[in-house]
Amino acid sequence: MNFKVGISSVSFSKSEYLVSKAKKMFKQVVLNPLGRKLKSEEFIQIYKDCDAIIVALDIINKDILNFLPNLKVISKYGVGTDNIDFQACAERGIEVLIAKGVNKRSAAELTLGFMLGFMRNIFSSIVKLKKGEWVCKGGSQLTGKTVGIIGVGNIGKEVVKLLKPFKCKVLCNDIVNIDFFCKENGAVIASKEEIFCSADIISLHVPLTEKTKYLINEESLRLMKPTALLINTSRGAVVDIKAVKRAIMEKRLGGICFDVFEEEPFYDEELFSMDNVFCTPHIGGSAKEAILAMGEYALVSLSTWIEKNIKEM
Repeated sequence: MNFKVGISSVSFSKSEYLVSKAKKMFKQVVLNPLGRKLKSEEFIQIYKDCDAIIVALDIINKDILNFLPNLKVISKYGVGTDNIDFQACAERGIEVLIAKGVNKRSAAELTLGFMLGFMRNIFSSIVKLKKGEWVCKGGSQLTGKTVGIIGVGNIGKEVVKLLKPFKCKVLCNDIVNIDFFCKENGAVIASKEEIFCSADIISLHVPLTEKTKYLINEESLRLMKPTALLINTSRGAVVDIKAVKRAIMEKRLGGICFDVFEEEPFYDEELFSMDNVFCTPHIGGSAKEAILAMGEYALVSLSTWIEKNIKEM
């Protein structure tokens, strides 16, 4: 296809399989040449002549679109869409193709891994043993604990299903009706306040919106058990990281396992050095299988769109 396609995702550009497939499907492919998330000015310079772009976490707003005059379609690599200004795209007649749930298992498994690794002191024991400290503290079982899931979309649902063998009391909260799902999976519908007050583990799986920004703040943190584990594998700005840091330092929170941050890359030496803080660099949705699934969807959906909408290439 004589269609210039930009691919900004770092993990996509590092996949030989996906790159090879993209070059077979499209005659002109512009990869991410820097091997990292691009700055706005870099993004514009590299993809200014593209007809289509496969994006991951890059910000796509009106200011960016003004410098992409040929852009007709955006194919989302991944599932989060808070980085895309849909209104600005609509005003320009740019269509956005989205995959729903394509990496849900990958993110859900990381969430379960956080729960097990933290509760059983796996993470802390490894860190101590690497420093030559033989500390035999086995932590607590995940089995039987009260787990609060805030946001019961594709990933939240998958986490609930993964928890079944552990016989946890699972509390669920969402803005949409989840009655049938909860009944079918032995979960209990609860308010956010009920989850904050009673859960041993609180796991966040909400999109970033005006209503969810800083959902976790000083007020909500003060409702939580001082032993509670807070997990965030959704979006960084759902959490006020400064308030969380204060809660950890004042021993008002048992610990955190975060995969996402409001500004990325993120590093806080003081926070990350704490014994009950274990974080990863936004790897939730990027298991090998998920990378291939997201890439396949982005390519196929884009190819289908072009065949349907573009008469002359």
